[in-house]
Amino acid sequence: MVKCLVLVFICCMFVSCASIMNGEWTSVSVYTEQPAKAIVRGDTLRTQLLSDANVLSFSVPRSNKSLQFVLQSDSLHKTVNIPSKFSQNYYLNILCFWPGLFVDLSSPKRYTYNNKLTFDENLNLYDGRFTTRKGDLNLYFSLPFIYPSLNTIKPEKYSRVTQGSVVGLSVGFDYYYKKDKFVNLTGTMTSSHIGEDDYYYYDNEDNRWPDEPCVDDRFNMYSLCVSHNHRLKRLSFGYGLSYNYTIYRKDSYSMPPNYMKPELRAYNYNASPNIYSRQRYEYPTLGLVFNGYCYVSRNFSVGLVYKPSLLRLKSHSGNTFNYEHQITLDFAFRFNLLSGK
Repeated sequence: MVKCLVLVFICCMFVSCASIMNGEWTSVSVYTEQPAKAIVRGDTLRTQLLSDANVLSFSVPRSNKSLQFVLQSDSLHKTVNIPSKFSQNYYLNILCFWPGLFVDLSSPKRYTYNNKLTFDENLNLYDGRFTTRKGDLNLYFSLPFIYPSLNTIKPEKYSRVTQGSVVGLSVGFDYYYKKDKFVNLTGTMTSSHIGEDDYYYYDNEDNRWPDEPCVDDRFNMYSLCVSHNHRLKRLSFGYGLSYNYTIYRKDSYSMPPNYMKPELRAYNYNASPNIYSRQRYEYPTLGLVFNGYCYVSRNFSVGLVYKPSLLRLKSHSGNTFNYEHQITLDFAFRFNLLSGK
């Protein structure tokens, strides 16, 4: 049995993802603003009108050499060179069996080309890393559980609290209804621990526990935001509405007077509170959302999100106007789910 497992393991070490999952040929699509034709490997191909773009597709063998073809319109003639790159399946060897990286070194299947090439009216190639198209749908989520925020809340009957937090998560979708404008729907969760007073504190002046109870405050904030956004290559900014739901919890501990003997030290770790109360307050609010992002790559961006809350939808005092806010440094990932044309 052990010999069989060792044999299977050795065989797996020489399995390469690119060689198995990639074919010898790969497809490339060309998008142009004006009707055009391409001369690829001696064949002449003409674009066809698809939606609001002119498109042609062809297949080429995988190679470490640059892809070269001629692109022509009525008045322009250009030779295009597209460098080769490692395919995603080649990098998949890192997650599977890393020896596959070396096995694929002898195979041209590890190479690929950008499968979507977009040219402007002058047959200049757009930078594919930051090109967006009408109809693109992207999945958006923040760096899991690293969501640094500065929060200010004002529950009824309590004073205003400003507290930072780092635990949170944000997930949503971007839909491009134009190539430079998109709508975003995002849900977020933020958790913050305001602080805990040490109820083992000993008052050295009169040997009494403090009469005021010690307090442990925590709150969770949940938000659903819809925003309209503008995109300019590496930058985007947006504005919209937010619905927020805050859960505020206040735990109180206290000790009776003269609980501890004078000869005990300032901290008694064997003591425990004999009075405990918990108050929980939940309330929804309506507000705005503003955001700005800088795109480091096609899939990763860094931005600031500002969410001011203005109207309290649930108020015991009748005061509906209440200002709260959250300012977040967002490390966001975006992956394309559907590609537009």
